[in-house]
Amino acid sequence: MRMTLKKLAAAFLASVCLLPAASAYADTTTSDMTVSMNIAAYCTISSPPSLDFGSVTDLVTEHTAQATIPVNCSSGSSYKLIADNGANYDAVNSIRRMSDGNDYISYSVYTDSAYSNAFPTTQAQATSMAGSGTVQNIPVYAKVSGQALPPVGSYTDTITLTINY
Repeated sequence: MRMTLKKLAAAFLASVCLLPAASAYADTTTSDMTVSMNIAAYCTISSPPSLDFGSVTDLVTEHTAQATIPVNCSSGSSYKLIADNGANYDAVNSIRRMSDGNDYISYSVYTDSAYSNAFPTTQAQATSMAGSGTVQNIPVYAKVSGQALPPVGSYTDTITLTINY
């Protein structure tokens, strides 16, 4: 009896496999599905630079420093880069200053090596630039003009850079 059931099951399976496949569904319909993605505009300063005038022993002559600001903005986007006046700004005399306690050294920041174009501090002053999707190195120049030599110390200031895009 056991053999007979096995043979019967095998025969049934073989006959099922030989039958033409029939659809389990009565009808079909199709529709389109939209696939999309938006690329958002972005801008970053990958590693903020330092403007270092080095060690000096006099301020009779001018001292200069240069750095590059690595800006990465999305391709096709426009942006403006500005710098504030620094943490030690003297609003009465309109000058940026590095400080060591209550002692100061005044300095200026520029966009060109001729030191003739002040680095913009407002959107109205800034030039619109085009993002490329890769790092663009924006040059920045600084100058300490002749002035009285303050006491020995480490003079610093912090300028905040802002990208509007």
